Amino acid sequence: VANGIGLGEHLLLGHGEERLGGRNRDSILADAMESVIAACFLDGGLEAAHALVEKFILVRVPVTRLQNVDYKTQLQELVQRKKDQVYNEPANAFVADFIGESNILDGIMLSDCRVRFSGHDFDCVDKGFDRNEPVDVVIRPEDVDICEPEDGMLTGVITSVTFKGLHYEIIVDINDFKWMIQTTDFSPEGATIGILIKPDEIHIMKKSKYSGEFGDYSSFSDEMDYISNAELDITDLDDITEVEEDE
Repeated sequence: VANGIGLGEHLLLGHGEERLGGRNRDSILADAMESVIAACFLDGGLEAAHALVEKFILVRVPVTRLQNVDYKTQLQELVQRKKDQVYNEPANAFVADFIGESNILDGIMLSDCRVRFSGHDFDCVDKGFDRNEPVDVVIRPEDVDICEPEDGMLTGVITSVTFKGLHYEIIVDINDFKWMIQTTDFSPEGATIGILIKPDEIHIMKKSKYSGEFGDYSSFSDEMDYISNAELDITDLDDITEVEEDE
């Protein structure tokens, strides 16, 4: 729908997002369309919002659509029913990435309530792992606090800033890993910042077959954008590894 009305041409994006083709990214266009509907509701009330949805969205949904089996929707409905359990303690990297944007990193469990990732040691609340066991570390974008570089547990450079209506979505390069941070505090592109992460906001998962397929990644990394491209020829996946090895 957003593509059909040319919504992407009217978005205000950061330089990094512009370079990454943000105007054509489905997730950004979907968020923008939701914002337009919300703005219509705030400006004109429920009737105006309903008219907008009916004119541009409902007309695109085939009647037979309701009779088809949609496994993704069924899974999302299941996740909604058990969202607290699934969101706070995802079973593996695939689940963590499926239910929302996530920063997923390789880590080493040093001992109970102590984990190492990104070259630093952190307190956490997870127990029961073997000493020095490789693990997946999941940190939600909204659970990362920004601070001055000298006060941070980690430091990095902001490569992209996108205003989402209620918060800023900031992409930060920390040791060549792109972190997504969602915050109400503005920081400009190119700024060096520190980040703070509380122990109960670090989620530890055992390694699974989904771990490390493409190395460290976040849902917003260039690598994940590439393999998420619906137009990607699956035979091109080897190109990712070849390019990375050359670099």
